[in-house]
Amino acid sequence: MIQWMEGVSKKIYDAALQFSDNVETVEMKSGKIKRYLKNSAARRIYSVKLDLANDNTPECEYNRFMDWYEKYLRYGTETFYFNKLNSHGYAEYTITRLTSDGQNPKTVTMEWEEQ
Repeated sequence: MIQWMEGVSKKIYDAALQFSDNVETVEMKSGKIKRYLKNSAARRIYSVKLDLANDNTPECEYNRFMDWYEKYLRYGTETFYFNKLNSHGYAEYTITRLTSDGQNPKTVTMEWEEQ
């Protein structure tokens, strides 16, 4: 598990919660449909935004974040440690989707899956 990038903002906003698909559906021969939980608890998936300073230098906040994402998180294959988005304490997250737009600041939109 990787720590959050030093010197990069932690000011997440527009955090929206959804749950992973955790239901298994089976159709019986009679036509009746039964639903079962795949796991005891569905994973929490958050859509979040983060504004990062970008002056197109290697040291700018946006480029440091992207370097961390590519080299340390390996494009979302590794997990990172961050404040829980729904309560107190810390949680382990995986970035499952990342897009960015704008100039300065760059708005990074991500999907985080709580582990």
